Amino acid sequence: MSITLSYPGWFLLLCLLAGGIYAATLYWKSKQINDETKTDRILKILLATLRFFAISFIVFLLLSPYVKSKFTVIERPLIVIAQDNSKSMLLDLKRDDSLQWINKMEDLIQQLEAKYEIRSFHFGNTLKPGFLFHPEENATDLSAVIGSVMNRFGNRHIGAIVMATDGIINQGLDPVAAHRLPDVPVFTIGMGDTIAKKDIQITAIQVNQIVYLHDIFEIEASIKSNHAKGEKTIATLSIIEGGKTKTLERQSIQFKEDPDFKKIYFKTEAKHPGLHHYRISLNGVSGEISQQNNVKDFFVDVLDSREKILILAASPHPDIAAIKHALNVNKNFSIDIKMLSDFRGKLSPYDILIAYQLPALGSGSAQLLNMLRTRKKATWFILGSQSDISAFNQVQHVLNITNNRGNTDEATALVNKDF
Repeated sequence: MSITLSYPGWFLLLCLLAGGIYAATLYWKSKQINDETKTDRILKILLATLRFFAISFIVFLLLSPYVKSKFTVIERPLIVIAQDNSKSMLLDLKRDDSLQWINKMEDLIQQLEAKYEIRSFHFGNTLKPGFLFHPEENATDLSAVIGSVMNRFGNRHIGAIVMATDGIINQGLDPVAAHRLPDVPVFTIGMGDTIAKKDIQITAIQVNQIVYLHDIFEIEASIKSNHAKGEKTIATLSIIEGGKTKTLERQSIQFKEDPDFKKIYFKTEAKHPGLHHYRISLNGVSGEISQQNNVKDFFVDVLDSREKILILAASPHPDIAAIKHALNVNKNFSIDIKMLSDFRGKLSPYDILIAYQLPALGSGSAQLLNMLRTRKKATWFILGSQSDISAFNQVQHVLNITNNRGNTDEATALVNKDF
């Protein structure tokens, strides 16, 4: 430990000089008082000495000194041991082999702990703490495992990553391409049967998790095959409702390479709102090692976001049909037409009100006026010869029409091509 100043060392003399001048100014006198006792003189000298050191220290602190200390911490290299816990590890693996492997790994960890810091994990599609060999995971994602290790210990000195795995992955990216591990050696312990068996599987499904009612949405399925060159299968899209499975679409697939990768696309309509359960399945091929990965389920939430529009009029008119026809182009609009004399419902279920020539003369629009005053509903007023302009001025405050004598002008629209 050492003390370092921001100024030259001879500034310390100035600190002592400042303390001496301050103490001398307070306690030095030109003439000695005769009646001063010996005790008073000792006390005065003691106080002057204390003030000298106190002021010198305060001035010393003004020089911005800082303490430099050096500590040496010896950190043992970190070794990460990760055990694959996916179900594929059980292929050609006997129970006695499993017990023997667990004992050997526990002995290895104890031996390494004498020289290294050991962190043990087990994994499927995610990394979990602790050494455990109980293969029950349905997925293996080696890229996510290595990514998790680097996120946790990226700022540490990693001596090595030891992975005990069969190397069979069915999720994520290629770990070699996904992560660059500079100066971090990765050791693999081959387990299980690393020979690729005859198998077809659905590796991924891409679909929007949220769609809107009556939308046609697309589903993309990625399919991989091993040792299935020349084989054919059927891909089926189904929906599961009330415990019953209904087939929506089928596609035929032929594998021409080994291994082969296919992408297939389904399109279906969101007919009912709510959360819907879908399934894509592949027919098994002869000699396939497992058909558990031939099926993938997914869920799609169908939202009914249609705007409910009420067209309310005092009497029938051709314009009403024209307005409805124009609005029906947008499938997100739900349109109801009601005559004011027959309307006994409420405005609350509707998002927009189109008041065609309402309030109208002599139509008994008092109820409508009261509803519009109490409920601030988005309203489109269309005025005409039947409209009661005085009542219109009362029901809204955006536009005020005065000096109206019921006269109307015939007008037509012209499209501005430069708009």
